Amino acid sequence: MQVRVTPTTAWTNSNIQIDYGPGAPKDSSASTTLTKLMSSGQTVTLAPKATQRVSFTLRTPKAGLQGLVLGAIRAEDQKSYKQRTKGFAISNKFAMVLGVQVQTNKDLITQRLRLTGVKAGVQTNQAAVLATLSNPQPTILNRLQLKAKVMRRGETKALLTRSTTRNAMAPNSHATFAVFSRTALRPGKYTLDLVATNPGHRWHFKENFTITAAQATKINKQVHLKVKYQIPWPWLLIGLLMLIILILLILLLKRRRKDDSPAGH
Repeated sequence: MQVRVTPTTAWTNSNIQIDYGPGAPKDSSASTTLTKLMSSGQTVTLAPKATQRVSFTLRTPKAGLQGLVLGAIRAEDQKSYKQRTKGFAISNKFAMVLGVQVQTNKDLITQRLRLTGVKAGVQTNQAAVLATLSNPQPTILNRLQLKAKVMRRGETKALLTRSTTRNAMAPNSHATFAVFSRTALRPGKYTLDLVATNPGHRWHFKENFTITAAQATKINKQVHLKVKYQIPWPWLLIGLLMLIILILLILLLKRRRKDDSPAGH
């Protein structure tokens, strides 16, 4: 069997968990990454039940590293294993990772968290308000709790909410935290209120954003959500009341005209 062994850089996925898989998105806050510090991947051929040592070269800057660099060594079987069942086929691939953490000193790094953007969008085929969170420091954010709510701008009633615990963010990474909607999104001006905490830290963000009619239509169509027509009962009642008043005025005017008419006509 052929196994591809490569270094990977840790990143934060949409579940707000540290991920060691390939394809880590670039983050502008990272001065370096594990894939930059280590030599490139290798492909090795193994006989059944055989073992083989694979070596990599790690080059750290002369001035050392600030904080830590996180990643993994990933070993992936290059063969796909197909399994057929009724109606469909499954193609499996196998891989494993070994975490790698690189530090050149034990200096404490201040923990920071930033909210860098809010917009409407789609995640896991669901309509959502997407909040981009950034960990700009070379340190892990562990035991992170997130609590978010979305309101119409200027109001306090929450239209959407989501709370999660036991989250974690990789050093110098960013991720999109979704506040999901089970109903179709509507155009308008909104506010996201998000509180993030972990032991010893608390971050509170408030960010205004707008959902345009075009955005709402596109997202709702993509996730197959239809806007439910809401009967405007207050306006209907006002209109009905005005109609009753108008009818009463017409009847009153007719009666006065009749009373003012000369006798015999």
